[in-house]
Amino acid sequence: MVTHLGVDACSGGWFATIVVDDDIDTECYPTFDALWATHANADRILIDIPIGLPDEGTRVCDEEARTLLGCRGSSVFDTLCRPLLNVADYDEANATYRELAGKGLSQQAWHLREKIEQVDTVVRQDERAETTLRESHPELCFYALNDGNPVAYSKKSERGREKRLAILESELADAEGVYDDSMDRFLRKHVGRDDILDACALAVAARNGSLTHIPEASNRGDPWMRIYYPNW
Repeated sequence: MVTHLGVDACSGGWFATIVVDDDIDTECYPTFDALWATHANADRILIDIPIGLPDEGTRVCDEEARTLLGCRGSSVFDTLCRPLLNVADYDEANATYRELAGKGLSQQAWHLREKIEQVDTVVRQDERAETTLRESHPELCFYALNDGNPVAYSKKSERGREKRLAILESELADAEGVYDDSMDRFLRKHVGRDDILDACALAVAARNGSLTHIPEASNRGDPWMRIYYPNW
């Protein structure tokens, strides 16, 4: 039995598309601990959350991802520096980030602090994460699955959703059925339309035997500071 997961942070916690051999399921877990307790022995888990955190400055992988994605580059934002995991107030975090990275801290990055910490705790405490867990980004996965072309339309627009579903249909059996079933099973206040699409794209990438990562050079910094996506 071979198990691959694509995992996206959502309002309800963590939304996962789970591919076991040829069977596909979806589930929402309230915490990353809950997801990890169930799937730590999966063959591969791709997750859309920063894993390797810099002590200061910004990450090369985020810069390179924005370059690759071009018109969709704004979907990649700089993550927290590690010292900010110990800061509870946004204004203080923003001031500290300016000292460490030379720029302001986005609200998007700040709102992910708790989820980043959930994953960071698992990575630091469970050695299985070294072989199972990898950081990815859904738009990079769609970029690879779309013949190296970023999907120009926002995933929050009807046109953007239709395009991404069409891409998924060519790689994932009954992707539209999986999407529709998830839309029925989960409340929008817990799992958004884009969360379902993103987790499916990550699952497709996780199942792919060949992944590449940015930055490409294996000796550039922390090995966790890499974003993986299909090498297609």
